[in-house]
Amino acid sequence: METQPSNNLFPLSVLVDPRRVNLSVTKIVNASPALLGQPLSYTITISNAGPQSATLVNVRESVPPGLDFVSSSSGCAPQTPPPPPIDDDGGQAIQLGVDPNTVFLCDVGEIPAGENRSLNFVFTASALGALTSVTDVSGFELET
Repeated sequence: METQPSNNLFPLSVLVDPRRVNLSVTKIVNASPALLGQPLSYTITISNAGPQSATLVNVRESVPPGLDFVSSSSGCAPQTPPPPPIDDDGGQAIQLGVDPNTVFLCDVGEIPAGENRSLNFVFTASALGALTSVTDVSGFELET
């Protein structure tokens, strides 16, 4: 039988510093203004200024109506919106706050500190006016 159980425990405190990264996005379009019915391509570049590698990096690209999808980089897929709900009368319910844009999710993976990755998109302009796509990048680590 143990006569001194207090000597069986040894507390140890460890400070764990979270991994930190600094992700940024730039976007370059091949033609501005775009011509109606003509292909429009652009490149999204995701950079990691470090100090550590960024993992599980994902890009969310939200494209407005008027830009019709032609192609994109490997790892980028358009997301299918859920079907609209049916109201009590059997018709389509009005959805407030639903994003009318087409959203693409791109699995970029790991970006080491000091490096970047590029994604390419091609669309056809099918509407006149200012069409703005929005890019959001996220990763597993904390942003500095």
